[in-house]
Amino acid sequence: MATIPALDKIYGEDTRMSLQGGAGVKIYLAPADPRTKAELSAAVGKTTHRVTSRSKTIGKGPFSGVNVSERTEDRDLLSEDEAGRLDKDTVIVLANGQHPIKATRIKYFEDRVLNPIFQAQKGPLPAPDPKDLAIRDLQGDLVRAVAQIDDLSNQVQTIAQQRSRIVSDLFCLKGLISQVQNKENGGDNSGSSRDAINENIQEPRVPKRMRKVNMSIRPDDLVGSGDDNVRALIQTTVKVDKITPDDDGAAVAAAE
Repeated sequence: MATIPALDKIYGEDTRMSLQGGAGVKIYLAPADPRTKAELSAAVGKTTHRVTSRSKTIGKGPFSGVNVSERTEDRDLLSEDEAGRLDKDTVIVLANGQHPIKATRIKYFEDRVLNPIFQAQKGPLPAPDPKDLAIRDLQGDLVRAVAQIDDLSNQVQTIAQQRSRIVSDLFCLKGLISQVQNKENGGDNSGSSRDAINENIQEPRVPKRMRKVNMSIRPDDLVGSGDDNVRALIQTTVKVDKITPDDDGAAVAAAE
């Protein structure tokens, strides 16, 4: 049970109206809030009633007598004042597609059938465990803390990127300043300053094209493990070891 201002504070007016529009049945107790009274009175609708007025003419002759006039007027079926003065056991039921229903609230703890069942209940009341409430509060605090940590980490990353960009620009500026100073002083260390500038300036990354290499080995390329193949491999190794940087291949040809 909640009043209209309480629902607006929790959900907002638009969401509250959407929830009320989707509800098939709405039950109103005796409202005390003016907005709730006005909404209940408007939701119940209007009716017509006959109004009689009398007027009396004092005089002599045909002009004396009493005049009675009747007319029909519209009025709220349940005015705001009447809505506020509803009995505590009276409810107004508004169902979609039906006329408003004025009914009596059922109290199961006072019902003749349900009261013995209610009185026969034993044990502690089914109240929520305080530990569950504390755990739920801690979970909410944890979710909020994680969200704050994520926001702070994003801010730190943004600031770090800005600082790295500023530091690189500062190094380049220092190199240019040192180069200008060397030119003014007529020194010979312009090459070293230029190298320092080139070191500070990072070259853009160029994407490299990787060549696909077939690592499969054909059966014909395999060397056998027989005695003849081993001796041939040893002889070839000896010949390769005899090659020197100044050799033109004559020693290998003579050995063959």
